[in-house]
Amino acid sequence: MPMTRDLLVASCALLALAASAQRIPPAGCTAVPATCSASLPVFDFGRWQMNSVAAPVYGTNSITVTCVKSVGQDKVKVDVDYVLKAVPAEPTRSMRNNDGGYLRYFMFLDAGRTQSWGDGFQFGTFAIQDRLKLSDKNQVASQTHVLYGTVDGNQIVQPGIQLGLIGARLEYQLACK
Repeated sequence: MPMTRDLLVASCALLALAASAQRIPPAGCTAVPATCSASLPVFDFGRWQMNSVAAPVYGTNSITVTCVKSVGQDKVKVDVDYVLKAVPAEPTRSMRNNDGGYLRYFMFLDAGRTQSWGDGFQFGTFAIQDRLKLSDKNQVASQTHVLYGTVDGNQIVQPGIQLGLIGARLEYQLACK
C-alpha cells in the first residue's frame, strides 16, 4: 500500500507542508518500517528586469527525499520506491507580483529543459522516480534531485517580487526483506 505526503512548494520560497501518511504496515512487514519526507529549498531566479526584450532567466535548485527506518525494525531491510510529482501537473506555471502581474515559468527535470516536471501522466510531464534502501547499517537514506527552472523572456511585468507556488506529492511504497 503506497504512503503519501503532500508538500507545498513555491518557486521563489519553497515551503514544506507535511501531511499525515498512511500508518498501515505494508505486506511482509510487522509494523511501518520507515517514513519518508522531502526537503524543499528556496528556488530563486534572481533579480532581473523583465520587459519586451528580456532574455529567458534560468535557475536550478534541488529537492532531497529522505527516508528513515523506524525504531524497533532491527534485522529488517526496507526497499523504498518513491515518486515525487508536481501538483497540478500543468507544466506552465506563473508567478504573481503585488500589482497583479504574472510572470510565466517552467520547471524541468533535465538540464536540457526537455522533461517538464509534473505528475508523469498529464500534459506529457515527467515525475521524479527513484529507490532508497534501508538496513541496520543504513538507517537513513537520502537522494537529491536537481530541478531546472526557466522564466520565459520577452514578458512585460512591473518590477518587484514575483512569487509562485507549486504543490508536490511524495508517494512511496515500502517493501520489507
